[in-house]
Amino acid sequence: MASVTFWIIASLCTCTFLHTNGYLIKQQSLCKTTHYTDECGYVGLLWNCSGLGLSTLPSEISTGPYNLAIDISQNDFRVVSNESFLNISLQVSLKVKAIYLRHNKLQSIKGGAFSQFKNLCVLDVSGCGLQKSSLESQSFASLPNVKFLSIHSNSFQHGGYPDLEIPRLSALQNLSIDVFSGFHFNDNFTNLKKLSSVVFHTMGSPFHLTNVTFRGLIDSPIHYLDMRFTNNAYCDISEDLFCCFPFIKGIYFTIGEKCELDPVLRSLKCLQNRTLDYLQIPDNTKTFSGNEIILNEWNCEYLFNICAKYVDLGGNKISGVSVDPWKTMLGQCIEILYLSGNKILRIDTYISVHLFSFYPKLRDLYVEDHNILPPVIHPVYVENHNILPPVIHPVYVENHNILPPVIHPVVSLLYLKKIHFTYRLSPQLQLIDYTDHFIHSVHFQADFTIIGRALEELFISNTNFPINDMTPFQTPELRVIDISNNDCSKIPNIFSSSHNLASVKASKTKINFSAPKSQHLFKNLSKLQTLDLSYNAIETLPKYLLSDQNKSIYILNLDNNLLSSIPFTVSMLTNLSRLYVRHNRISFFQSSDIAVLSELHKVKIFIEGNPISCTCSHLSSLKWMKENPMRFGDWRITQCLQLKQTLSQLFREKTFRTFELNCQTKDWLIYSSIVLFLIVLIIVLLGTMTKYRVHVDYVILRLRHRWKGVMNSKHKNDYGFDVFISFSEHDYEWVVNTMYHELTKRNVKVSLPDKDFIPGLSKADEMLRCIDDSRKVVFVVTETFLKSGWESYAVQMTVTHAFHNNRERSMVVLMKDNVPIIKMPRDLRYVWWSLEVIKQADFENNLDCFWDHIAILLQSQ
Repeated sequence: MASVTFWIIASLCTCTFLHTNGYLIKQQSLCKTTHYTDECGYVGLLWNCSGLGLSTLPSEISTGPYNLAIDISQNDFRVVSNESFLNISLQVSLKVKAIYLRHNKLQSIKGGAFSQFKNLCVLDVSGCGLQKSSLESQSFASLPNVKFLSIHSNSFQHGGYPDLEIPRLSALQNLSIDVFSGFHFNDNFTNLKKLSSVVFHTMGSPFHLTNVTFRGLIDSPIHYLDMRFTNNAYCDISEDLFCCFPFIKGIYFTIGEKCELDPVLRSLKCLQNRTLDYLQIPDNTKTFSGNEIILNEWNCEYLFNICAKYVDLGGNKISGVSVDPWKTMLGQCIEILYLSGNKILRIDTYISVHLFSFYPKLRDLYVEDHNILPPVIHPVYVENHNILPPVIHPVYVENHNILPPVIHPVVSLLYLKKIHFTYRLSPQLQLIDYTDHFIHSVHFQADFTIIGRALEELFISNTNFPINDMTPFQTPELRVIDISNNDCSKIPNIFSSSHNLASVKASKTKINFSAPKSQHLFKNLSKLQTLDLSYNAIETLPKYLLSDQNKSIYILNLDNNLLSSIPFTVSMLTNLSRLYVRHNRISFFQSSDIAVLSELHKVKIFIEGNPISCTCSHLSSLKWMKENPMRFGDWRITQCLQLKQTLSQLFREKTFRTFELNCQTKDWLIYSSIVLFLIVLIIVLLGTMTKYRVHVDYVILRLRHRWKGVMNSKHKNDYGFDVFISFSEHDYEWVVNTMYHELTKRNVKVSLPDKDFIPGLSKADEMLRCIDDSRKVVFVVTETFLKSGWESYAVQMTVTHAFHNNRERSMVVLMKDNVPIIKMPRDLRYVWWSLEVIKQADFENNLDCFWDHIAILLQSQ
C-alpha cells in the first residue's frame, strides 16, 4: 500500500514538473531577441519578454559577446528581489545595461534587488504603482553606473518621493519623475551631483511652486528643464523659483489654463545675468479669460536681463508692447524671437523699427498669426523725404530720420508727389515670419523698398503686404519667400535682385501673367527649385515664363487653376520631378500635352480632381496614360468623370480590353450609320433629281444665265416673234409645210427650233431664249407628241419658265388630234386652267377660219 502511494505521488510531481517546465520553455520561446541601442548608447541585443504574463524570469538567458537590455514590462511581477534574477548568470548580468520593468504591479522592491547588475545604466520602473514604502532600504544600492532612471507614473503623492533610495544613484544624469500636490526635492537629493536633466510628469493634482520646491537639486548640474505644468500649478509662483538651478541652460515652462503670463515672467528673477540657449514660455493663458497681456517694464523686468539666444513667447495673448528691449541684455543677445499666436494690437513705432533693424544678433523673427493695428501716428507729408508710413511694420527710415509717435500733417495730400519708403532690415536678420499679420493699407501714392542683406527667408502670407507697390527686393541672400494670400494682380518684377531664390510660394495671389510686368517675374532666377502658383485662376502661362529655370525647377505646383492643357513652358523644365495640376479642367491629354510630357523623363504628374474623360472619343489619351502609369503620382485615386471608378480600376488589363472592344463596336456602329445615311441621302437625291430633273436643270440654267448677265425675266412689249412652236419630230412636216406657211401668210412671226436655234449651244438654253423672245408658245399636241420625251421635257421646262416669269397666259395648246385631256402631260394638266386651247376638230369644215383664229390669238397681248 505504501509503495502504491509513493508511486502516485511521484507521478503527480513528475507531471507538475513537466507542465511547469513546458510552460516556461513555451514562454521563453515567445521572447524575441533583436538588435538594440539603449538610452546610454550601448549597442547590443534586446531580450524582449514584455506582455507575456510572466511572474519569474525564464531560464538560460544567453547573450554571447553582446551587451544586453532586458524588457520584462507589462507582465505580472509583484516583488523584485535578487532572487528574481537567479536565472541570469553572473557573467551575463555584467553585460546587462538596461532593465525595463514598467507597467508591472509591483508591491515591493527588496534591498539589493539589482545589486548583481554592476554595469546597469538604464532602469525603468515607471507605471508600477510604487509608493515610497514600496522601496525597501538599499533597493537601489550597488548601482554605481545608472544614468537613466524612469520612476514616473507611480503613487508617490501619498507619501512623497523615496528620498533615501533615489539619491543612492550617484551617477544619475537623467531623471523622469512625477510632480504632485506637496512635492519637493529635499536636501537628500543634493547627492545627485551629476543630474543634468529632469523630466516632470503631472499627476492631475494642483501644486504650488515655491522657493524650496527644488532646493535639493541645487548641486545638480541640471542644464535643461521641461516644466509643462499646464492646468496643474497655482499662480503664486515664487520669484526665486529658479534659484535652485545655477547651471541651467534651457527652460521650457508653461502653466496655462490656470494662470497667465505675468507670474511666469516674474519667476525669472534668479535667471538674470545668465546666458541661456533657449527660454520657452508659451501658451500661458487662462481658460475663459478675456484678459490680455501688455509687455511692460514690470513684467519684463527680469526677462530683459537674461541673455537668451532663443525666446518663445508664442500663444500668450500678448496684445501690446510698451517697453523697448533693444538696448537690454536680451536685445543684444537674442538670435531667434518667436511671437506667433498672439494678438498684438498696440506696439510703439520705434519698437518696431528697432526690432527689425537694430538688434545686432537677431536672425529669425516669427510674428505669425497676428492682427496688428497701426500705431497712433500722423506722418508729415514732405516731398523728397523718406517718411515713416503710418501703418506698415517693419520700418527703417533712411538717414535714421524717425518720426515721433504723434505728428500732425502740415501739407495737403493733393500737392504730394509719390512717396518712397525704404525698409532697411538688421544686417543679421535672416528669417522673418510675418504670416497672418494684417497690414493696413496706406491711402496715398507710395512705393516701398526692402533692404535686407542677410535675409534668407521671408514669410508674408495673408498680410495685405503692398506687393503691387514694391520696388525690387534688395535681398541678395533671399532663398525662400511666401507671398500667398496677398493681392499680386499688378506685381512688378520684385525678384530681379534676389538671384539666390530657391522657393517661391504665390498661392491665391490673383497674379495675372497676361500683364507685361508679370511675364518677366522669374527672369534670371536660375536657382529656383520650387514654385507654387496654385489657386490663381490661371488658364495658361506665358510661353517663356520659366525659360531661365529650365534646369533648376524640381517642383511646380499649378493646383486649383483653370488649365485645360499642360502649358508649353513646362516642356523646358528638363529636371522637373513633380508637376501638380490637380483640380484643374484637364479632361484628356492632347497630342501637344503628350509631346510636352514625353520630353520630361523625370517628372511625376498629379492630376486628381480633374474632370478626366473616360470615353471612347479620348481613347488615345487613356491608352497613353495606361502605358505610362509611373508618370502619374495619384492615378490610383483619380476618378473618371463618366465612370464610377478610378483610373487604376479602368486600367486593369481585362477591364481596359473590354472598354476598348466596346469603343471599337461603337466606332463601327457610328461608321456604318454614317455610311448608311450617306447611301440613303444619295438615293433620295438621285430620286429627287430624276423626278424633278427639269426643275433642277431650270435652276442651273438660270444660275448660269445670271452668272453670264444675260438673264431676262422681265415683261416686254416688243417681241421678236409672235409665237414659238413646240412639236414632235413626227409632226415636223405638218408644222413646217402647213402651219408655218399659213401663219406667215397671215403676218404671224414664227420661231422654230431649226430656224432660230444657234448651232453649238444647248437646246435648253436656246429654247428658253426663243421663248423669252416670243409673245406666245404653242404646243402642237398629237399622239406622237405625247410619246416624245423631249416634248415632255420641253413642256415641263416651258411651264416652269412661264410660271417663274408670270407668263402662264402665254401658253397655247393646239390639239391637232383628238386627244383626251387625261392623256395630256401632267405638267399641262396641272395648269390647264390657264391655257388657251384650240381644237382643230372644231374647225374641220373651215380650215381658213381655224388659221385666222390662231393668228388673231397669237398676235394679241
